Amino acid sequence: MITLVRASGRSRIPADPWPRGLDPEEDDGLRVSSALAGRDAVMAAGPAVATLDRGATKRANRLLGRTAHAFVLRHGFTGSEFAALVAPWKAATGDPGTGRGTDPLPGPLVRRA
Repeated sequence: MITLVRASGRSRIPADPWPRGLDPEEDDGLRVSSALAGRDAVMAAGPAVATLDRGATKRANRLLGRTAHAFVLRHGFTGSEFAALVAPWKAATGDPGTGRGTDPLPGPLVRRA
């Protein structure tokens, strides 16, 4: 978890952006999904975050929520916008946003007879 905090640098973490063409007021389901995903990410990381000092804990929770927000709304962001949002996550985990980390892609699931 400390790697995630270090990967984000020292700058202020801005508010979570909404993709162009989507409105949090009109797309209430997406807004709720983003909020729930952020909450779940923070809860899942609880034991790992608990070892950090107060400031680092707050920053880690903010970054986890931001990463979850990006994953939920990935379909609305451009590739470069998404990459910027998950950059600290990628730097800390090696996962480019696929959920597979650095594992190779699985082979084909269907074989010809």
